[in-house]
Amino acid sequence: MKYELIQLRDRVRRETSLPVLAEHANTAFRHVKPAKKTDCKSGCTYCCHTNVHPTLPELARILHEIESWSDEQKAALKAKVGPVAQVQKDLGVADARKAGRCIMLNCDGTCAIYRARPLICRGMNSLAVAGCKIFKPRVDPTQMRSALDARDALGTEGYKLPMALDILLNQNSQDLTPALVKFPTQRF
Repeated sequence: MKYELIQLRDRVRRETSLPVLAEHANTAFRHVKPAKKTDCKSGCTYCCHTNVHPTLPELARILHEIESWSDEQKAALKAKVGPVAQVQKDLGVADARKAGRCIMLNCDGTCAIYRARPLICRGMNSLAVAGCKIFKPRVDPTQMRSALDARDALGTEGYKLPMALDILLNQNSQDLTPALVKFPTQRF
């Protein structure tokens, strides 16, 4: 599997087309191993109070998902991302818990971009909800490792999701540099 992810990483590095990058994200998603048994269920949001940093291919997939939304949903997201981006702009990867609710978390506790959620979200499944309540989730290490390996294949940099969406949707800019974050280490 690592060989396939290394090949994927090399393809991503050469690519500039957002639709093709989004398809690369789909390929990476297929490499995430399912968790053995989790306490996670729809509406459980303990791990959704963080600043999510999707890679460029994941961001392309998220934007593709948002395109299918109603005009009302898009307007609500546009109104929400600016203020959240301001709050989160100086937060680093290690400050994730200070970020508050994920901007993609619906009022009912479901994920607005569930089908396009980033790899880190796919890898965060708790084996015991009691640990989540005290911010110490017990994750399936095999699943989390596969999610991080797949994410690494997509890039060593991510984008602060609220800032990236604010730049793209509200500022009508393509320069995502202010939202850029480097991931701590690469595993393969």
